[in-house]
Amino acid sequence: MDIDVNILDYIKNNANIKLSDPEIFYNGNGTYNLEVKVEWYIDNFQVLPVFNKYFWGEDKQPITYSEILVSASSTKKVPYITVSKYINSSDDQKHSFSNKLYTYLSKRSVYLQLNAGGFTGNIKIAGMDENDEGYQFNTLLAMGTNSLFGQNPVIIEHVSKAVLQELTSVSANVEVVVE
Repeated sequence: MDIDVNILDYIKNNANIKLSDPEIFYNGNGTYNLEVKVEWYIDNFQVLPVFNKYFWGEDKQPITYSEILVSASSTKKVPYITVSKYINSSDDQKHSFSNKLYTYLSKRSVYLQLNAGGFTGNIKIAGMDENDEGYQFNTLLAMGTNSLFGQNPVIIEHVSKAVLQELTSVSANVEVVVE
């Protein structure tokens, strides 16, 4: 299906990911947490035509790339794409099947998963927003900036001392998850 290949698989296979060195914090119970700052870039111009093929943007206009301030006290912006649930499930949906396709898409999230000696932490790249009003895709994330979906750095929790002593790297992969 076009959505799988040219949006979800595209994100999974073409995300340019960078990781910081982990910061290590002792938990006091014999385990450690690793905090790893992440950044990514995914070319939104590759997925926008696919989104626009099936879904409306605001006021039946094409879906566009947008930016939102990280916080009220910051000038940093987080770029993203949103596909509105309401607009694409109404009587005026773009195609007779847009609502069904939106439902399919809304059940799939994309995560950046970090692995340190079998212990994992993750952060969402794309999926439903916290209010279940739209599917969002965070196209670019700067090192240490929070994403649309959560905290950056990613925290890998409860790593044992033995694993930590043998750890030589933290790996990253992008996964599509049906939720």
